[in-house]
Amino acid sequence: MRECKLHFQYRQKELFAGLALYALLIITVLIYSVGLDGVYLLDDKLNLSALNVDGAGVHNWQTLLAYVFNNESGPSGRPLAMLSFLINDQAFPGDIASFRYTNVLIHCLCGISIFVLVERLFRHWDYSPERRWGMALLVSAWWLLAPINVSTTLYIVQRMTQLSTLFIIIGLIVFLIGKEKLRERSRFGWWLVVIGLYGFGALAVLSKESGAMIFIYALCIEYSLSHLRAESACRKLLILLYCPILLMVGYFCYRWGGIVGTYELRSFSLQERLLTESRVLCSYLYNTVFPSSAGMGLLQDDIQVSTGFFQPLTTFFSLAFHFSAIAIAWVYRRKYPVILLGVAWFYGGHLLESTFLPLELYFEHRNYLPSLGVLISIVAVILHFCGNNKISNACFILLIAVCALLTYQRASIWGKPEWQITIWAKEHPDSIRAQSMYARHLIGLRKYGELKSHLLEQISKNPHVLHFKLIAVNQACHRRIPQIVSASDLMKYPAEEEYHGSLMAVLEYTTERFMSGECLDVSSSDMHRILSGIGQMKYSLYPARAKAEFLDAGVYIKERDLNGAMTALDRSAAFQQNSLVSLVQAELLMSAGLPKAALNHIERAILIEKSKLSFKRSNLPKIDRFKSKIIMALKEGS
Repeated sequence: MRECKLHFQYRQKELFAGLALYALLIITVLIYSVGLDGVYLLDDKLNLSALNVDGAGVHNWQTLLAYVFNNESGPSGRPLAMLSFLINDQAFPGDIASFRYTNVLIHCLCGISIFVLVERLFRHWDYSPERRWGMALLVSAWWLLAPINVSTTLYIVQRMTQLSTLFIIIGLIVFLIGKEKLRERSRFGWWLVVIGLYGFGALAVLSKESGAMIFIYALCIEYSLSHLRAESACRKLLILLYCPILLMVGYFCYRWGGIVGTYELRSFSLQERLLTESRVLCSYLYNTVFPSSAGMGLLQDDIQVSTGFFQPLTTFFSLAFHFSAIAIAWVYRRKYPVILLGVAWFYGGHLLESTFLPLELYFEHRNYLPSLGVLISIVAVILHFCGNNKISNACFILLIAVCALLTYQRASIWGKPEWQITIWAKEHPDSIRAQSMYARHLIGLRKYGELKSHLLEQISKNPHVLHFKLIAVNQACHRRIPQIVSASDLMKYPAEEEYHGSLMAVLEYTTERFMSGECLDVSSSDMHRILSGIGQMKYSLYPARAKAEFLDAGVYIKERDLNGAMTALDRSAAFQQNSLVSLVQAELLMSAGLPKAALNHIERAILIEKSKLSFKRSNLPKIDRFKSKIIMALKEGS
């Protein structure tokens, strides 16, 4: 009778935990629902515009392969993440709310997986089921409703990070189950370990390359649990973990020259990036543990670069904090292995994107999964020292309520672009992205008087930034504002100009207006000088240089200058190999009645295309068709 009663009470508590998790998910969806409307931001268009293949969307196998494998979302093409966008639409632009809603649902799936992972982890600490469910629920709630995760969830293209995170967490759950089976002497445990690490790890990598960090997270778990039991980590498991990690290290060593060389295109050096990231990591930590909504978001290109240990002074204190945290975790690794887990998880999770790679300095989505280790440690330590009493429970409930309120506030801003853009511009007065976005916002509102004042202020403040001058030229072409900058004065000294991320979008608009004949204030010589000058600007990336030369070729074509167009296309190919550039050259030569010369270029296009992996040769059919046309013309000519 007593056993039946205990079993009934256990089932009651289990049901309560399940209902609490279900309620948490409903609250998460309701909070995020206010941010579903909005606009495409930063890399959204760059990645999602691939849904508009040939202007007809993804409608057959050929366009599907071109969309999934022939994109520039990352070294791997991130095919699984790209496929997921087809859930919402097969053409671009689609319904923004639909894309964001799917992101919110994936965020909830991550939350469910985190609940399971944390509950599995705390089994090794021999907590009671009720205690494990409570701790897992707290960690899941804190993570799901953390304001810092809004920019990952509502930034459409970061579904890549979300899916990678989801597969990593599921893989770690399977890994932990496999470990439990191994402790029971079951050989099936090894299959689960391999499937968890390598199977789900592969799915994570196909969503985003940082999915390879599953081995780092698993290593953190293995060492923290081995210290918990005061025993050595399993050697066979360590081999399974260290082999892929050593392969990654070897890969980066092999590519080290290229990695370091890329810093020439950045406004900071490797040393400066490492120093600056010490402050960035402190910011991630602070915004995770002490929820806030001010100053957060996507536009963080105004962050001050650390040029030395004391410049700014916060660099020194940040480094001191990190070394202290690591030292404390190591010293108390046997007594409090959960602290080791949290510290190792956080810093291990940032090893790839927040250290030596020449990426931009700050993006909140990089903290999406690393923050989990911090939350696990904090919840475990507080409950260990304070116990599961009314005061600690009330504090946690208050914290989750504050997180929910601030997340609602942030999501509301994302759902109202006019607020979002204005707030970001005010919070980041030195951000080129924020200020150029605000300028385009004023154009949309037709506030041309305000636009003129804003552009004059920004041109005076940033004399070596081309964005605002080009926007002024574009709007003067439409006669919306008086001419405050002449196109003939632009890019006279390109080596003094600084390239910033959104420049190409503005420049493409200028080129379109010129090509359509809508902008009489811009001459052909102006366009050639501006477009060819991109390659000489500070910090201009090779893809941008290649794109600018390709646009310049279009200007030469308009002038009916074949030699100029061919030379510009050659320069474009030198910056970035692209089979379509050689195809355009072949088309130009064919139109000029030079089929033999065209055949040489089409052969080069075929070589470039065949150098890709077989499933990435989406342009090959188009190139082969044009080659047949050339051969036919040659036969007719002979």
